[in-house]
Amino acid sequence: TADVQRVRLVLEGALDVLRGPAGVLTPSLQVGARYDGGAAETGAGLEAGGGLSYVYPAWGLTLAGSGRLLVTHEDRGYDEWGAAGSLRLQPGTAGLGPTLSVNTAWGEAASGVEQLWSQGAGGAGVAGDAGAAPAGRLAAELGYGIAAPGGQGLVTPYAGVMLADGGAHAYRLGGRLSLGQSFSLDLEAARRERAGAAPEHGLELNASLRW
Repeated sequence: TADVQRVRLVLEGALDVLRGPAGVLTPSLQVGARYDGGAAETGAGLEAGGGLSYVYPAWGLTLAGSGRLLVTHEDRGYDEWGAAGSLRLQPGTAGLGPTLSVNTAWGEAASGVEQLWSQGAGGAGVAGDAGAAPAGRLAAELGYGIAAPGGQGLVTPYAGVMLADGGAHAYRLGGRLSLGQSFSLDLEAARRERAGAAPEHGLELNASLRW
């Protein structure tokens, strides 16, 4: 067991520097202070990040890239940085037709705050992992949106793959049902492979209702 605490105060801003028939270009900047405690790194730190996104609505194209760096930290032996990029192509309207998304990342492209709950302290830089080389990962998904019977929703069958450093692979196959913005249902089968371990299989059902 381990206890981990993190408090962050971040100032974030973005500005459309280009908006017109050629698309929308938006740079962003992030500067923040944080304090870490517990079984992971401890002390105060300063982090900075930035990104650039480009959207071309005529093609349904979205390109984005971002980077993040822990500029300084009281725990001198702890380093943290990350970079991420994404591409999404959805030429159809209202989610109909083909959709392709590709996401790649190296290191800690996000602050890791959510990982304290979803993965435990091990995903947030526990002491002893700080010297490990930043891991790279690539995820891609291809889907096709089809109008649901009666035209009241959208059905999207999809397939996805994830590759990560260290020989980890994951394969996904599933379908989504969306009824406007209020209800969605996702059924997915997955296979995960890691070097030196037996493959893992899973079946997941997620439902979301908003009002």
